[in-house]
Amino acid sequence: MTEQGLSDEAAAAACKDGNPITKDFMMQQTMLRVKDPVKSLDFYTRIMGMTLLQKFDFPSMHFSLYFLGYEDKKEIPGDVKERTAWTFSRRATIELTHNWGSENDDSQSYHNGNSDPRGFGHIGIAVPDVYAACKLFEEQGVTFVKKPDDGADIVTLILHKDIQDTCSVTVWQEVLDHRASETRLPLMWKIMKCYYFLYSTQTVLNTHIQYKLSYFSTETCIFQYKDKYIFIFSN
Repeated sequence: MTEQGLSDEAAAAACKDGNPITKDFMMQQTMLRVKDPVKSLDFYTRIMGMTLLQKFDFPSMHFSLYFLGYEDKKEIPGDVKERTAWTFSRRATIELTHNWGSENDDSQSYHNGNSDPRGFGHIGIAVPDVYAACKLFEEQGVTFVKKPDDGADIVTLILHKDIQDTCSVTVWQEVLDHRASETRLPLMWKIMKCYYFLYSTQTVLNTHIQYKLSYFSTETCIFQYKDKYIFIFSN
């Protein structure tokens, strides 16, 4: 028997309406364990342009939490309690968990989910111009394994030399028309030797997939819903 995925009808049938109380639920954070917070904070702020929203220390349990996201620093409240409430009201933040001392433990590592046994895949970041983003990353010391226009597919692979405990990010450009000369399909690049990817929550809020576009490599799928594209990457 040939293996195949769910049909559109089967997928729709598997989805049920949630309890009315869930209407106010939101995707607030993704927790990622990091070995070296200095390297990870540098990566997410200097390279990816995020802002540190809040830091929590738990001395008795020997770990710290760092919340980052794309927010205006000027909007961060000065009062600690207000800042905490504000942080947890933001959408699509990243929570970096650092267990103290792991940065000095050569035996410590975290499974990236993209090697056997595979599990967690990636999160992604949408950018206005993937070429401008790649130019910026190159200026910041990123080594490219593959750039957007190299090869037949749209996957771009890069390696950041300074990230040893390694964070992977998928970046793509959200546009509407692949064939038109003034626009491009979502282009994505992937950082090698990485633990996790950044995925835009806002991109996946609309989950009713209407049809699959057919002009992609075997590693990528783009689905269209109304005027949006939903990007799915599989190793």
